[in-house]
Amino acid sequence: MRGEHFTEGRDPYPGDPEPNRREVLVQINLTRLLRWLRLLCSTAGLLYAVSLLAVIFGMRWVGERNVTTAYLLFLPPLVWLTPAPVALLATALARSRTFFLILAACLLFPFIPMGWQFGPGNRIPLGGLKPRKSFEVSGLLSVMTYNRGQHLNQSLQPFIRQTKPHLIAMQEAAGRAAGYLAAPEYGHYGYAENEGEFLLLSHYPITAREALEYTGSGSRPTQFAVRFQIRAAGTDIAVYNVHLPSPRDTLYYYTRGAALYGVLGLIPGTPFSQRRQELQEFWNHRMAMIDQLLERAEAETMPVILLGDFNSPQSGHIFQVVSDHFQDSHQKAGSGFGFSFPGVTRNPLSLRQPWMRIDYIFANDDWGIVQSIAEPDRPSQHRAVAALLHLKSIN
Repeated sequence: MRGEHFTEGRDPYPGDPEPNRREVLVQINLTRLLRWLRLLCSTAGLLYAVSLLAVIFGMRWVGERNVTTAYLLFLPPLVWLTPAPVALLATALARSRTFFLILAACLLFPFIPMGWQFGPGNRIPLGGLKPRKSFEVSGLLSVMTYNRGQHLNQSLQPFIRQTKPHLIAMQEAAGRAAGYLAAPEYGHYGYAENEGEFLLLSHYPITAREALEYTGSGSRPTQFAVRFQIRAAGTDIAVYNVHLPSPRDTLYYYTRGAALYGVLGLIPGTPFSQRRQELQEFWNHRMAMIDQLLERAEAETMPVILLGDFNSPQSGHIFQVVSDHFQDSHQKAGSGFGFSFPGVTRNPLSLRQPWMRIDYIFANDDWGIVQSIAEPDRPSQHRAVAALLHLKSIN
């Protein structure tokens, strides 16, 4: 143009500067990085939420039916919740809807797999019953189960005084019936009988007992329960004292890597698949014992109580099968988590407290469940569990 002179190296439009390309590139790359970080946080959070929901809803369906999930059942619940604060913070910063999914799963976790129940609390005594005459009058029966193995010489008497049980079923108590009858602190129990490791102390006559043995294919005969029959207020009552074999040694072996076969062995025709089937036999035998127990107990024509050490956590498949057929006292009338095992632990992931229910009291529909309570504190491998039951035919 006429009248315009250009000088080399000078900006012809000093009032309208060209954007700095370096700054633009930095801004673009930063935006991309933030977008990828947001996507990474959302994806990781979603995977965590899905895994948490799988634990909540899937364990009871799979549980002991797979080597890997059977092992995971016995881990302290805090293992699953430890990543939750980081996952919640990351998804919140990423402004992802996954935050609410994780939050919902965390809120569900104490109730479904861990079994929290709202109730009157463990400090309230069970019934306050007069131990000899109340059942005849009211139909209220107080029962207790306790595995006395590794009891560390700790007395059960404080909990007995609180709950006043008419029946005490013990496991790992072989040959101790006469000793309990002779002990002054158990003097108000007029009857006691042993069958193998199983013991029943009773205010009422024990009229029959019968051992239940499992003789599955490839397994040596295993006594896993005893059926006692008592006579109280003119009523016959079947009491099944249960103790499934301990998985302790199996779980210790799994910690060395064998638990992975439940996943590695899902591909048929591989050496991993064969190994998975071999390891699965242990859990299959336990489920077969439960099937045998339920078949026998459901055929009863009298009121039935199942109680003892099932060695099966409340979040697993075995518990689900039993609770589908019989009332779980804790679910019906318990308070808190009701954990009974391990009573003595230094595990920081359980805050040095019990973290599972494996000791249960179940009853058929002839009973109403009034209250259920787990022993609140005692340095013993197992803590006792007691329940107050009401026989519906006695008003």
